[in-house]
Amino acid sequence: MKVIILARVSTEEQDSNAQLVRLRKYCESISYFTSSEVFDFDESAYKENRVKFGQVLEVIKSSKDRIALCCDKVDRLTRNFGEELVQIERLRASGKLEMHFPSDGIVIDE
Repeated sequence: MKVIILARVSTEEQDSNAQLVRLRKYCESISYFTSSEVFDFDESAYKENRVKFGQVLEVIKSSKDRIALCCDKVDRLTRNFGEELVQIERLRASGKLEMHFPSDGIVIDE
């Protein structure tokens, strides 16, 4: 299964390298992950128009295959209950998206 690694920080001053190290190590430990695409950006989760996050959603939506999305913690994905969360939930409920949050010890699938 293809995996998208998402490392997000809120400000340019924060460093996403620690997230990337943890996420890559985690993904290497999952035997059914076959390839990965990395999105590493600074973008507030409270922002309404999240351009970089929108790109991640578009990659998932346009994929013909099921995608695993791997974020360090749940709050690295989103912090609001707006349209983004609705889109994520639709993708998960349809079986197109599996979410992994290694630092929280959570895996969410259909």
